[in-house]
Amino acid sequence: MNVIFFNIIFIINQLMVSAHFLRHSNIVLTAFFMISIIIIFFNEKIKNNLIKTLSIINILVWLFTMYQIVKIRIAFHEPFIRVIIILGVVIILNIVTLLFYPKKINR
Repeated sequence: MNVIFFNIIFIINQLMVSAHFLRHSNIVLTAFFMISIIIIFFNEKIKNNLIKTLSIINILVWLFTMYQIVKIRIAFHEPFIRVIIILGVVIILNIVTLLFYPKKINR
């Protein structure tokens, strides 16, 4: 697949996790994940390692968030399937970036 496609997915992933932390008024992590978008302009080797590391961090953040929300919803006897589906799609996008981000750019 095209590098531009994966860069767009990476940017969307970073914006989503930034919005997540902004919702909790965590300005430091929000700024960190927003600034991390400039990684796509780094040299190839550094970029690939950082994108994979950030994807792993994002996956862990979303898994923990899903666990917390589902736990609360179960405790209050509220539906939780929709949360699992939505956050599952977000996690899948991060996994796609982690597994399939191109190692080499064909120029």
